[in-house]
Amino acid sequence: MYMSCIGKPKVRRQTLAMNHTSKGVCFPGLTHPGIIGTAPSKELLDIWNGREREVEENGLKSLKLCEVLHSRPLANLPSPKGCQLGKIVKGTPEWERIATEAARTIPGRENGGNCDIKNLSKGSKIYLPVFVEGANLSTGDMHFSQGDGEVSFCGAIEISGYLELKYYRLLFIKPFKSANQLISTIGCSSLPFLSNYLTSCSDME
Repeated sequence: MYMSCIGKPKVRRQTLAMNHTSKGVCFPGLTHPGIIGTAPSKELLDIWNGREREVEENGLKSLKLCEVLHSRPLANLPSPKGCQLGKIVKGTPEWERIATEAARTIPGRENGGNCDIKNLSKGSKIYLPVFVEGANLSTGDMHFSQGDGEVSFCGAIEISGYLELKYYRLLFIKPFKSANQLISTIGCSSLPFLSNYLTSCSDME
């Protein structure tokens, strides 16, 4: 999405991004994190690796949507290549162990992860399952603006930034079998809730 800018745009409520290589074109800002999710349990990590190994070995080999548009991979197995592990020193036994078993963040999964949902901006809410004690919520990959997802794997204006959020813990006795069941249950709770929903699900089965 873009809009034509003639002269100096007078903007009060919306921030625009402009580039000197594309004169007369500016992009409305809708800042959001591309990545937000909770940490997987060891059992869930094993499910991911087994499922994605099957996709890499026997699944679709092409990374082009309809053989035309470049798309992100459906599976991304752990690999030391390009691995970023924060303060853990590269080359140590701990680094090598984690690099060969930790999930890569390109595909979105049951924990949220690389969602790339532009609607996840100021004032929105996201509901994520918790698989480990403390949840270990993480976020990053800040976007200034983006279309409906990053289907071509390069569809956002990347920025650095800070994210301020509030979190609440919701306790349920039984796991949910569908997004509709989750929505209907939370919607009937005493919490103030949104009237619009956008679901992004991954079936563990």
